[in-house]
Amino acid sequence: MTFLASLKRLVSRERGPADLARWLDLPEADLREWLGSRPPWTRGYDYRRFSVPKRRGATRQIDAPGDKLKDLQRRVLHRLLNPLGVADSATGFVQGRSIVDNARPHAGRPVVINLDLADFFPSITAQRVEAVWRALGWNDEAARILSAICTLEGRLPQGAPTSPALSNQVCRHLDARLERLAASVGGTYTRYADDVTISLPGLRDQRRPARQAAWPHLAHCEAAAGYHYGRGLRGAAQEAHPDSARAPAPDGDGPGGQSEGEFATRHAPLDPGDAAPGAPGTAG
Repeated sequence: MTFLASLKRLVSRERGPADLARWLDLPEADLREWLGSRPPWTRGYDYRRFSVPKRRGATRQIDAPGDKLKDLQRRVLHRLLNPLGVADSATGFVQGRSIVDNARPHAGRPVVINLDLADFFPSITAQRVEAVWRALGWNDEAARILSAICTLEGRLPQGAPTSPALSNQVCRHLDARLERLAASVGGTYTRYADDVTISLPGLRDQRRPARQAAWPHLAHCEAAAGYHYGRGLRGAAQEAHPDSARAPAPDGDGPGGQSEGEFATRHAPLDPGDAAPGAPGTAG
């Protein structure tokens, strides 16, 4: 390492592969293999791919890590990701928060908008995951190692224990922007994984203008964050029942028109031990 590189690391206090090895209690040489060209599956780090049915007849692709990779991802999850904070508006996969916490702030609001972020996990690229690790203080090499451990084919895999927590970190800027947007018009914003809920004040005859006014700003925020809407504004602005903790949705009881049980099952990690305590699908 050159003097300038050493000085830069000293000033920035970035953590490198040697620090990562100590955090994960693994040999540094093993971690550095993730920087090479040898495919991970040749070292026993593999996935099992299968599909599960979705509503409306479609299927969802699941990439479940094998035991060796899952053990490594769990180390990353429990030692590096779970201690991190998330936005107050993020209620999915967060200790002590639930789908009820996501819906409660919108109960009784005259206008409730439910939006679904299409292709949520696949939309999160390895580059975005690597950027998160760098923002958390890991240097380029360590960030590349962590990104390689947590992504598959350049994307965040649905089925990996690290994916839900990483998605919340990736969405921190999106959450902040939509929180400010909602607050600027007296509204409230929450997000449960890929389901966004925004409630607004106003009378019943003002719902359509409120939806029309909100849409360009919402679309701009989502595009800037790398997402696009699936099911969303169409028919989603409605009166929230004042006696219910759940804001109504177009086709069901939970955000995005799904029942609470279906939504929790859809977004929970495959293994209950992989989620934060108190999140759907956890053992507590």
